[in-house]
Amino acid sequence: MSFISMFENLYDQIESVNRLRSTLEEQIRKSTALLQTLQASGQMIEGLVRSHFREMQAQYGEKFGKALTDLNRRLIDVEESHRRLTNNPQEISRMKDFKGFGPLSAQPGNVPQTFLNSPVDSHHNQQNMICQE
Repeated sequence: MSFISMFENLYDQIESVNRLRSTLEEQIRKSTALLQTLQASGQMIEGLVRSHFREMQAQYGEKFGKALTDLNRRLIDVEESHRRLTNNPQEISRMKDFKGFGPLSAQPGNVPQTFLNSPVDSHHNQQNMICQE
């Protein structure tokens, strides 16, 4: 009997090895399929993120461009006003008659009337009002 039991044991071990091998092959196939699915999902998510980033970049780029254009326009207006004042002595004397120009405008806290509508100066004026209280 011991001779036959040795073959039975060998047969059982071969059968067990074959079952384990087929289970391992099945797990490898499932893992490969899952890995491919994850890679495809990663590429899809990357594409979505890139397109969303492009949209945001275009949106903020447009806002930034508009702000730069507005600042450029305001700078040109200021430069043009300065040119008109420096090139026309009559304009300088006429402007001194208005509040905000002339010797008083050089004192701290005096803001020329032409600049009171500027967003930057309105913040500055608010700070001056708080400091004076």
